[in-house]
Amino acid sequence: VLIGERKNARFAGLVFPENYEQKSFEGEFSKSSEMEDITVFLPTAELISDVWIEIEDGAKIEAPTPYKYNKPMLFYGSSITEGAHATRPSNAYTALLSSHLDIDYYNFGFSGSAKGHLDFAEYICKQNISIFVLDYDHNAPDTEYLEKTHEPFFKYIRERKPNIPIIITTSPDFDYAEDKALRREIIRKTYTNAIDSGDENVYFVDGETFFGDKDRHTCTSDTTHPNDLGHYRMAEVLEPLIKSILEKL
Repeated sequence: VLIGERKNARFAGLVFPENYEQKSFEGEFSKSSEMEDITVFLPTAELISDVWIEIEDGAKIEAPTPYKYNKPMLFYGSSITEGAHATRPSNAYTALLSSHLDIDYYNFGFSGSAKGHLDFAEYICKQNISIFVLDYDHNAPDTEYLEKTHEPFFKYIRERKPNIPIIITTSPDFDYAEDKALRREIIRKTYTNAIDSGDENVYFVDGETFFGDKDRHTCTSDTTHPNDLGHYRMAEVLEPLIKSILEKL
């Protein structure tokens, strides 16, 4: 739970069960009498059946402050995109970008499952979005699969959304697997082919740059998933690019 203006919200706390057998649990938060936005982040990898929010008698609920941009961003990718291993959902790089840039987002990060299936590309094409971030590198089981699916997935969406900005990224855990350089080149080829075909609304972000040069080893929890620092550095790399794109829309 976060309270206040999105860019400068304060962390109010967490609501969580004592153990996995506990199916119902609650938390209590207090704030000043000032009218403020309250943002509730749901868990990234759990099923929720119901959410109840109770307020004091006489308290008012108003519509939230509108986002600066009308259309949300959409991220499609792996458990890294999903926000796995961030200590709380609001620390995932997708959530950080949303709060920093004041824009809503759809997080279609699927742990182990986002593999460039065209039926899901069809679903993405039905969404009314401002920017699409394509980042399923890590879920591809091998380089052959990635090469077979990545460019067709991009082309499927580009053909149906010819004007939408598309950001193509590679996986941030570049240092820890022998095939990462080859994966990067496969993905970069999707980008360069698009540029060569005249696409002026496609962008490429090299995953090797996400963690920076200083203390790169501190940015993951398991050599794969970014921790809070890793997610923050990913957001720092992507924010200027996304901001510049949004300002042109």
